Order: sequence, then structure tokens, then C-alpha cells
Amino acid sequence: MHHENEVRLIAYQIWEQDGHPGGHDLEHWFKAEAVWQKRQGQIEHMAEDLFSRTELPAPMVSRERKQTEIPRRRSK
Repeated sequence: MHHENEVRLIAYQIWEQDGHPGGHDLEHWFKAEAVWQKRQGQIEHMAEDLFSRTELPAPMVSRERKQTEIPRRRSK
């Protein structure tokens, strides 16, 4: 969704929560902008955390898989 549309939706939600008062358009818009900015910061922070991880868990080998492996032949 486009930035302006997201802010408009947030402002509408704030307006509803405040009981539908008139004459507070700019106040609601600025609050909505702040909410949007905060959300964007959280999203960016989560993405940075995700991509900064260099440690990956070791693959797990199940017990069943170990038992079904073909044994190696011993050389004579």
C-alpha cells in the first residue's frame, strides 16, 4: 500500500478511536504519520536483524535416517 493511503487509514482509525470529533484533521494526520514512521522503523529493524544473522543452525539428522543408511563395505 502507498504511504499516503496507509497514513490516511491510520488517521481514520485514530479519528474513530477519538469518538469522531470534528476539526482535528491535522492532529490525527500527524499522529498517523508518527505511527507510520514507528512501524516503518520496526520493519526495517526486523529486516536488519534477519539479514545480519550469520549463524545458521546445523542440519538435524533424524535417528530413522541413520538406521536406514547403507553400511559401507570394509576393504579386505
